Amino acid sequence: MNDQIIIKHDADEQAYETVLSYSVTLEDNIQTIICKIVPKLSLTPIWMSIGEFTLRSMIIGKTYTPLYSDNNSKNLNTASFIDKAYLAIMKKERLALA
Repeated sequence: MNDQIIIKHDADEQAYETVLSYSVTLEDNIQTIICKIVPKLSLTPIWMSIGEFTLRSMIIGKTYTPLYSDNNSKNLNTASFIDKAYLAIMKKERLALA
């Protein structure tokens, strides 16, 4: 993994900080972000049903459109966390969303 980011999120009236390691690759017009939770640096809630996940975007012009993936969403809190992670990584990498 190339970089790390801290994702702050709330669920069940509790605040959490989860550290993600991630790498970004590009093949043709598809961007892939592979993310892995760093357990030793994170307070991982019990509802977090994944340890790693993949995010994909299609690049049209200079903007990125997220592609849906049903294999990441295990429950509503996890899906919300994945959405926050995607937005935070795109902002950190200075990539424009459609």
